[in-house]
Amino acid sequence: MKIKKWCCTPCELGDFHKDLYVRIIVAIRLKHPTLTLADIYSAIAFYLNHQPEVETYLQQREQQAQEIRRINKAKFDPQGLRDRLIARQTQQQVC
Repeated sequence: MKIKKWCCTPCELGDFHKDLYVRIIVAIRLKHPTLTLADIYSAIAFYLNHQPEVETYLQQREQQAQEIRRINKAKFDPQGLRDRLIARQTQQQVC
């Protein structure tokens, strides 16, 4: 059995992960500039400490969103929407 050589040292691998981690934090900060670094680190820590509960919550919210989309689609049929809007606009221009 031949053992493959690492392409980098464990130290370099650690630096890679540290760099990746910093890039993620910076990306979050750029997307949400009102958050402090402490807020970001707290949110990440909470997620890591409560991952199953957070995943369950997110799945429930996605199911609720799908149900609301289904209800809205049934309530407000998108078929012919453009025609109805054009008719309404034409009617308002006539008045």
